[in-house]
Amino acid sequence: MSSTRAAQRYSKRSQEPEYVRTKVKDSFASRDSDPAEKSRNSGSSTVLETQLQESHLYSNHFKISDYASPCTFRLVDCGALVNEGVLRILEFADSPRGTYAAISYTWRGVSLDSVSYGREFAVDGVGEADPIAVEALLHACTAALLRECPYLWMDRLCIIQTSPEDEDWHITRMHRIYSDCKLCIVVPGGMRHLVSIDQETFWIHRSWTLLEAIAPSEVMVLLQWTLGPGIGLSHSAVIEEVVPCKSMMMPLAPLLEAAAVGYMIFLPQSQDHPAQPITLQVSIFGTLPSRPSDGDIPFWRQQHKFVAPHVHALAMVLASRSSIEERGFTIWQSAFLRTCARPVDLVLSVMGLFGVSLDPSAFGEDDRRGALIALAREVLEAGGSASWLGAAASLESDLYMSIFPTLPQASNAGAALVRHKGRLCEVEEVVGPPVRLHDRATPFPRGCMDETGCLTFTARYIRLRSVDVDDWGPDPYATAVDHSRWVSTSESEEVHGSSPGGSPVYGAFLGAFEERSPGTTLALNRDVVRLMVLEETSPDYFFLRTYLCMSWNELENARAWPEREFCAGGLEPKTKTAIASGHQVLGHEVGRDYRTICAMLANSLPDRGLDITSSATPCRLRLIDCEAFTERGILRLLEFTDFPMVPYSAISYPWRGVPADTASVGPRFSVAGAEDADPVGIDVLQHACVASLIRNCPYLWMDRLCIMQTNRADRNWQIRHMYRVYKSCALCIVVPGGIQRLVRLDEETSWIHRSWTLQEALAPPAAIVLFSWELGWGETSVSRSPALVREVVPGQSAIAPLTAILEACVVGFLSFIPSAIGLPLHGVAELRVIASVFSSPESHSRPGSADAKAAPSRRLLSPNVVALSIAMDPILTVEPDVRAHAAWQSALMRTSSRPVDMVFSIMGLFGVTLDPSAFHKDDRRAATIALAQAILKSGQSASWLGAAFTLKPDRCLSTFPMFPRTSVSGMALVQTEFGGMREVSELVDHVGYPNSRILEPLPKGTMDDAGSFRFATHAIKIVAAEAGQSTVFEAVDRSHWTQDENSCSAESSLSVYAALLGFFDKYYPGVTPAYGKDNIRVMVLEEYRTGIFHLRTYFCMGVGDRDTVLGWPAREFCVGGRDTLGSLSPQLIAVHVPFSDEDIAIGTSSPIARSGLTAMLEEETRLDAEGALPQRGLERLRRDVLQSHGDEFFVWTGPPSLD
Repeated sequence: MSSTRAAQRYSKRSQEPEYVRTKVKDSFASRDSDPAEKSRNSGSSTVLETQLQESHLYSNHFKISDYASPCTFRLVDCGALVNEGVLRILEFADSPRGTYAAISYTWRGVSLDSVSYGREFAVDGVGEADPIAVEALLHACTAALLRECPYLWMDRLCIIQTSPEDEDWHITRMHRIYSDCKLCIVVPGGMRHLVSIDQETFWIHRSWTLLEAIAPSEVMVLLQWTLGPGIGLSHSAVIEEVVPCKSMMMPLAPLLEAAAVGYMIFLPQSQDHPAQPITLQVSIFGTLPSRPSDGDIPFWRQQHKFVAPHVHALAMVLASRSSIEERGFTIWQSAFLRTCARPVDLVLSVMGLFGVSLDPSAFGEDDRRGALIALAREVLEAGGSASWLGAAASLESDLYMSIFPTLPQASNAGAALVRHKGRLCEVEEVVGPPVRLHDRATPFPRGCMDETGCLTFTARYIRLRSVDVDDWGPDPYATAVDHSRWVSTSESEEVHGSSPGGSPVYGAFLGAFEERSPGTTLALNRDVVRLMVLEETSPDYFFLRTYLCMSWNELENARAWPEREFCAGGLEPKTKTAIASGHQVLGHEVGRDYRTICAMLANSLPDRGLDITSSATPCRLRLIDCEAFTERGILRLLEFTDFPMVPYSAISYPWRGVPADTASVGPRFSVAGAEDADPVGIDVLQHACVASLIRNCPYLWMDRLCIMQTNRADRNWQIRHMYRVYKSCALCIVVPGGIQRLVRLDEETSWIHRSWTLQEALAPPAAIVLFSWELGWGETSVSRSPALVREVVPGQSAIAPLTAILEACVVGFLSFIPSAIGLPLHGVAELRVIASVFSSPESHSRPGSADAKAAPSRRLLSPNVVALSIAMDPILTVEPDVRAHAAWQSALMRTSSRPVDMVFSIMGLFGVTLDPSAFHKDDRRAATIALAQAILKSGQSASWLGAAFTLKPDRCLSTFPMFPRTSVSGMALVQTEFGGMREVSELVDHVGYPNSRILEPLPKGTMDDAGSFRFATHAIKIVAAEAGQSTVFEAVDRSHWTQDENSCSAESSLSVYAALLGFFDKYYPGVTPAYGKDNIRVMVLEEYRTGIFHLRTYFCMGVGDRDTVLGWPAREFCVGGRDTLGSLSPQLIAVHVPFSDEDIAIGTSSPIARSGLTAMLEEETRLDAEGALPQRGLERLRRDVLQSHGDEFFVWTGPPSLD
């Protein structure tokens, strides 16, 4: 609740200010008679003394220029103001260190129409500032006296505002003024009135307040307050009452922590009030509660306030007092988020924090670059480091000084604004969570800087090559913060065009970083090692283009890189001219290379539909303007002449999704040429555009709207470039239930069963899920690492990482900890929300069949979900075979409307581009052969082997399993010999990934046009086992085999071989189960013509047999199929399933045994999932609780009965 509302619960206390006057007089009675105190004050002289009752103080501007001597130190006499009502300014020969408090405030504060400011006066020379309210000044002086500070320093009163000489003198000593003070009093709302803890201010956005918060030994925040003294329980802060029922002060650091989470739990400690905790909203530093009420500003533009990077950055500065390197970096990190009235003040306000004193008169008010260069040179010459590097990595580099980011625009009031990618926005919208140096970080580069801002330094480096989007393959790459992609290359390798512009590019090692939030330490993530991407614009001269992030396990490799010297500065004058004229420089598309082909009002679409046939040009990429759709209600489509370099997101969804109730969904519209698909929900498109904007992607790609559905040439061109579309995007937004409506996490969808969605999930650098959600912000985890559940439209939708939702569906529930803003609440138990959006009911009958269960239980450890989780695991997929094998596993459990799309939808994942027009829509086998040939020709392994080894091999392509039946919607199904349709994922067991570190990698080889795969591996000859024989291998098709003891003798009959495939680990989130008796997989190859084999089945061996299989002799095989390609129908009619209905239902009769640990993990998963609750029920409970609290601020922490 707000502090004002909370006060109404208690009786009013006396508001007689005599309490404070008496206390202050008693406190300082001894000081007046103290000889030492009199001696200290003897060096002062009264500059001006004005009675607060005198009318001329309010009718004229207050000024001291007629009485003060320039370049001297002045203070306000607090006792005279509080006890006598006299504003007395004293002038000192030197700073009376430790006897005064200093005020930190904004010259233009918060204006409230409903507040009566009372008596106030202006100061001569600062007409652009708010007047000073006498009451606010009285509160500040009272706070100073309570801390035994008889004097107060306030720039507006103690500097001759009409004297440039005096201003410059004080600016050069500003750091000393605040470091010498005994106490700094922060008045965040300005000096016109005090603000309450739940009112937003801009104090933290202003440049000078950074120095004022860091330099003093103690910093207290002065606020309007009516609740009396007490303790902030959630942040261990003592709240001291200043004027009873009017004001209080509390330490800055705990208040920052409270602002980061959006609330504070206050426990009153007054004899007049019961000790009952109160939850108070905290928005004082620009953070918002979970439901902002300002309807004038779109919610997506306020989302950065939930993460509050400016709050976290300042908190890091206050916490980093040990390491000089770390403190310098955090200071720059906070400084780059701020603004000021004069551009040069950004530098002058922080110079003292680095021990530098520049002459303000040497720089013009707008000469920020000159002052910045001067400061950097002083720091480096004193032996300091370039600690500003990477402090604002998300901002574009300054064209004139690339080692610094583009700095915010100067302004007299408000938050810091910066121009980013052509749009003026708040800095916090662009930057991510602040980071700090890791304990194992190396020092920042040291070097020298010339007068033009060119930094010469030595760093470890690697050579980088820009990834050509036309040639993207399965090789790993790194994405820079400007969305460019890079791969490393050797120095000796011939590199043609390291950058898109053809210039050499180097990755210079900067350091290791970790995210820190107030009171917490987040686990290390992939973005922990940072490189500077340096592009050589002329011989030995570089431009810092952007920053690149690498995983933690690359740190030791980076420390072993060679060293070289770099000279990094701005662009040459001719290059700057090229940018201004709209040419392509440094790989950025800065010219106008698009045109608008559609601009329709969203509310007209349901009646008219969408048809871009007449306005679009075939074979072009098109994007949706998210801002136009969300803010102006206009569907604006842009058509680009080439793939743009602008950041955009791409939607992944099934064409036929979850059915929508026409009475409950909003307006929808159809698209010409795609009438067989679900109509597009305007609300869903709105949510997707907002999610894109939240992630700093101004454009959105959606196949239904961005492809000419009526033009075959455009469709084929788009299919051929589909991998490029998703690989080029900055973000994939998964809408699992389709685009008619958003679904909850506990609703089943067909997204994971559709073929195209596999590529759409794996190709982009990042993927999130957009879903219906009313439980607010919170935290979940991915393999025990934290992940954020972030609201998109308050009370309607949210986004979370795809990896987090996949893992939740693997175990059956999402572990969710509610929060007020964006960080976990203290002491709140997790909620377990049922998660089945990517999994299926545990039923072996399809819905609608006669034997379908009425209420099937949820399926855990679903193979199709596990396979995709493996493919997206950043640690496992360091090995290429793991990702490729998992991709095949996932693909073989999917379906599509056209059989050939099962190949086209995954070819890009292997770096292959086939011509769609070369294949009939039903010719899946021919397309599969073409894909496999291209994979093997590129040197990759036959990663499809064993991807679904419990299914019978295909009769034409036996190295592949039988293909599922295709359908326009739903799941991948097969018709078994036992009758009835079965979902393929129900028949696939023991999903795992290859581990080449224990055995050999998957085989490589060649494939002919008939689909025969030629390769070599370890093998022995086997024969069918007879009853009573030892060393019998039981295959997955129930056949039994033993080694042929006469394998060395010549035989005229056709042979059968056991051929090694590889070693496979099982997958479980966050755990690697112990090795068992089924980790080694072996192929049973049956010779049907001399020298020609088909893959009949598989069997497994244990880890103890490793040396045995490695001792088998190597042999070459040619494996094809018994039937020719033209002899079978392209559609599958029946598949042999090796288990009966009972085997499938019970899950215990498989010849592949589970280890004890695996079975225990599965049982623990089932027990944990039993406690999960339906999302709809939790949302209903939350709505009821919030409704019962009315307009009060309330933090919902879950149902109280969960324990």
